[in-house]
Amino acid sequence: MRTHSILFITVLCLLSSHVAEAQCDTLRHNNTWFDGWISCEETANPNDTRGNGHWIMYDFNQVYTMFEMRVWNTNAPDILDYGIQNAVIDISDDGITWTEFDTVLFPQATGDSRYDGVDAMSFDSTNARFVLITAIDNYGGACFGLSEMRIRARDLCPEDKIQWIAGNGAWDVPANWCSNRIPTQDDAVVIPAGVVVTIPFLYTAHVWTVTMEPTAALEMIGSMIAHKPE
Repeated sequence: MRTHSILFITVLCLLSSHVAEAQCDTLRHNNTWFDGWISCEETANPNDTRGNGHWIMYDFNQVYTMFEMRVWNTNAPDILDYGIQNAVIDISDDGITWTEFDTVLFPQATGDSRYDGVDAMSFDSTNARFVLITAIDNYGGACFGLSEMRIRARDLCPEDKIQWIAGNGAWDVPANWCSNRIPTQDDAVVIPAGVVVTIPFLYTAHVWTVTMEPTAALEMIGSMIAHKPE
């Protein structure tokens, strides 16, 4: 087992897009055994319902909205069978109360130094601070291992507000907004300084209110309806 903070996942970097990863410059993973996690002894799982086993827990220090998870299985040629095969994924906001999210299959790694990993699953915009991977089985080895895990994630929206998080762009693109959703008539919207947000032709944007920070701009090719009563 091993417990990780977002700052200490093997050789971890935290990018502006809030990607947790063990190699910062490429999708490829080398084939050395020491660049990863290996568990040869069962220990008590942070999720009491799992009992003793082989597990790895990631602590991202705050709650994020999570999307796709990419996994690099154990890639050292002589211990490819250490790689996790099936695993249960649990998530938590506090590291105490856990919710089972999914059971996933991690394909065996290739042993090639140009190994690119696999897109293992999506969290579908679920919010969590902790991700717990508990191995069910592996590919026949005496120990269990994983080289690297990466999750695409972003900060939660400010309380009671939907904030634009991209550069210049179109209103109707979910990825341009915090929590990956387009504002609705119930949302107080914030457009930060220095960006131009375009409401496309024939599109009607709905908001409760909209706050424009200095030097922010709305390009109104379409239309907007503010639903807050005057």
